[in-house]
Amino acid sequence: MIYFSHKPRLILTSINLLLCVSFISACATTSRLDTSDMLLMQQISGIKKGTSHNPQMYFLGVAGYQSPSVFSKEVKYVRSTFDLNMGTSNRDITLSNDARDINKLPQASRQTLEKSINGIAAKMDLDKDILAIYMSSHGDPDGNLVLALSEYVTQTVSPAWLKRKLDQAGIRWRLLIVSSCYSGAFADTLASPEALVITAADAKNTSFGCGAADNYTWFGEAFFVHQNWNSRSFHQNFIIATTEIKEKEQHMGFKPSNPQFREGPFIKKQLGILDITP
Repeated sequence: MIYFSHKPRLILTSINLLLCVSFISACATTSRLDTSDMLLMQQISGIKKGTSHNPQMYFLGVAGYQSPSVFSKEVKYVRSTFDLNMGTSNRDITLSNDARDINKLPQASRQTLEKSINGIAAKMDLDKDILAIYMSSHGDPDGNLVLALSEYVTQTVSPAWLKRKLDQAGIRWRLLIVSSCYSGAFADTLASPEALVITAADAKNTSFGCGAADNYTWFGEAFFVHQNWNSRSFHQNFIIATTEIKEKEQHMGFKPSNPQFREGPFIKKQLGILDITP
């Protein structure tokens, strides 16, 4: 009887422990969201409006996963490449779910992505300026980009969702680059005469290089790290990068990822007169 008399007390103790853990987790989540909102507002307020008569570029980077850190490293490298070669310094926002970026960069969620798009659009000359978006994360077989907000909470960004948010913001000129598995779905949905869409794979295949030992994805490394961007030729660098990727896939015996390149005729002309002044 003594043993059984303690059973309700043990159950209550377990329930209280679970409630405490849930409360602490909720407080941590709230704190992370508050910090993320503050960091995002700082980035948006720091964006400078363009002053040139020619098109200028704005940059939005999205590192979607907490771990491994390959996605965050890659997005930061690509951001520096755009800042240096395409004049996006002081006109860029970076979102990251990497645990090491918690107090440095805003969280990458659908909410912060939408706020970033709208915040940048408010600073752009929508008739001529270009928004470049670089997203690096895992992708699911339906073609969605996965955003890991925590170890247990994820969101997905579908191509249709992203297109809708860009349309609603009035962003006409678009440069979208997606490094994830099955990312060709973004090319299928967002290709237009006023858009350049580049993806690490087609809609039916995986891409590679997203492990803990990787500094960059195979696509990000081949397309950005190993290229000379002084020429600002996206198509030329894409051809060189895909050759490197194909050779690597063949050597490893992997099924081809089949990266995609969809360049509209109007965006090609717009990129040709881009003002790279920061």
